[in-house]
Amino acid sequence: MTVTSDVLWVRAIVAVMAWINFGLWLWIWRHAYAARPGVAGLLLRGRAVTFASYCLNTALMSTAIILPLGVPVEALVVWRNITRLHAQLGLSIVAIDILLNEVSKRFKVS
Repeated sequence: MTVTSDVLWVRAIVAVMAWINFGLWLWIWRHAYAARPGVAGLLLRGRAVTFASYCLNTALMSTAIILPLGVPVEALVVWRNITRLHAQLGLSIVAIDILLNEVSKRFKVS
């Protein structure tokens, strides 16, 4: 068991949720063009790739911490920092999407 700042049951819940969300985002990616034809489907697919890869990253990291795989603590620290950057990328995509879709409608910007 690798020493982490998280309690084991919390890490296990995070891992399970991340694996489930990974599957959901893959489903969204697969059906993006049916849900939104054209460019909107392409944009939805791009967001789905970003979020699916973040979920996979989190799921793999949580699983590596839970299982005794012998991953060095230094590698996990670097991995955690990459995951944090990945999370911020996802949040930026959501913010840009809200700005482009919601705010532009309110102010009638084309």
